[in-house]
Amino acid sequence: MTVGHKLVLLSRKFRLFNTRSIQMSISTKAYQRKELILDSATELFEAHSIENVSMNQIAQKAGISKGALYLEFDSKDDIIVNIALGFCRDLNQVFSLILTHSLTGLEMLQTFGHQRLEYAKKNPLYLPSLYVYQNIVARNGVEVTETVHRCKAEVDNALSYVIRAAQIGISDGTVRADIKPEQLGLMIFAASKGMLDLFQSPKQEMFNHSLIHDMTAEEAMKQFMQVVLHGIKPTVTE
Repeated sequence: MTVGHKLVLLSRKFRLFNTRSIQMSISTKAYQRKELILDSATELFEAHSIENVSMNQIAQKAGISKGALYLEFDSKDDIIVNIALGFCRDLNQVFSLILTHSLTGLEMLQTFGHQRLEYAKKNPLYLPSLYVYQNIVARNGVEVTETVHRCKAEVDNALSYVIRAAQIGISDGTVRADIKPEQLGLMIFAASKGMLDLFQSPKQEMFNHSLIHDMTAEEAMKQFMQVVLHGIKPTVTE
């Protein structure tokens, strides 16, 4: 190979390396800008509620133009679903760790309910962002975005963790063997969210009852899990 050929190859490798470096730099900046927007939107939503925040306010908070904002997100709903996706991923990490602890299946199910409540308390936008995601999924004729698909996958993963705990409970004898783990997991997963809705729904007036005002979310979740766990424990004859 001549010196000229070597120089040509080196030149091509340099251009390829330089192109990849530029692409990585652009990708990093785009990621950082997107995270900045999501952080800014989260702060505004928590301070003023989702309904009272506009795209203009989000752009101003992030220090970017409205046009730059729309380059990253199609709408406010798109931003909210991305926030919901982050929450779901975080909570799933907590759920996955529960399965690694030295607990019985019954104890795992109880811990799932407790951890979901604690997460909702620490992240006040968790449930409202899920409501937006659920409303988007429920709309007829609306094109489902990739982010919505990812969010659905994370929700499915969360359910699978609860089902796995039910399977472990049946295997270790702490959960009745005549209960299907899939049905039990779905019931606990859906009903525990329903309990959270009673106390943290943005439309609490739907549940304006004196019993709710006399009970904390912690007490309600504890009582709910006790009732469920009592019902799924094996009887003495089993």
